[in-house]
Amino acid sequence: MYWFATGTPTFLIEKLKTSNFDAKNFTGDDYYEEESSLTDYRVESTDPVPLFYQTGYLTIKGYDKEFRSYALGYPNEEVKYGFLKSLTRRIRESL
Repeated sequence: MYWFATGTPTFLIEKLKTSNFDAKNFTGDDYYEEESSLTDYRVESTDPVPLFYQTGYLTIKGYDKEFRSYALGYPNEEVKYGFLKSLTRRIRESL
């Protein structure tokens, strides 16, 4: 858990809490996002996925040419486990 421990994603978790994005989308193996949306990584954007991609919590796992969408997933199990653990803790705290 060394890599994850060096940068707790508090900012990203807070971003998820203020968006309409369903955090359950991050519990699976891959998440699909249109090509155009990955470039909008402004902090004020309502879609948190580009920020997760830009910060390295999600990485490109594949590309669908027909739908021009990327399959995004965690770069490794360490990041996935650490992120989901942090996400679960923050959700419990906010209940």
